[in-house]
Amino acid sequence: DVLWMAPTVSAQYTGYTNLGPAVQAFLNNGGRFIASGSGYTANIFNLNVITGSYTSQDNGGATVAVNPSYATDPLVDIATGTAMQTPNKTYYFTLSNVGKRQLLQRTLNPTYDFVTEVNYGTGKALYLGFDFLASNALSQQLFANAIQEYGANTTYGAYADWLTITPDSGQVAT
Repeated sequence: DVLWMAPTVSAQYTGYTNLGPAVQAFLNNGGRFIASGSGYTANIFNLNVITGSYTSQDNGGATVAVNPSYATDPLVDIATGTAMQTPNKTYYFTLSNVGKRQLLQRTLNPTYDFVTEVNYGTGKALYLGFDFLASNALSQQLFANAIQEYGANTTYGAYADWLTITPDSGQVAT
């Protein structure tokens, strides 16, 4: 199963602290969690899943590249010709999770975490540092990849029974 934490539009720190144990239990049981970027960064950290600190934000246009260590990872399968620039409201963290996988790197500051996956229990959490209120082709593709990869039952190569994709193949017009 997949749990998406949509961008938060207000500071609800206590609510996220109270939600933390449920999200942690979900991940400990093999769940997949996607956290979107938000100006209210403490909301994300109060879940106690993704750990670290807020670094900065930009208003889009930062050049990024797939981390060569993860070039074949399906989470960063980017369509040829997609501009590799961040959208408006991209939020960067410095994550301290052991074993984090920084999938994309910002060219100017390659240590910033904004598309980073961490293991939690038997589950996985993905931080997509975009608020999606001002998305672009790159952020949309990364989110679609995350839903597709996290929604798939990787043991059998099929989607979870709650997810239906019709058609399950095709071509996107450019």
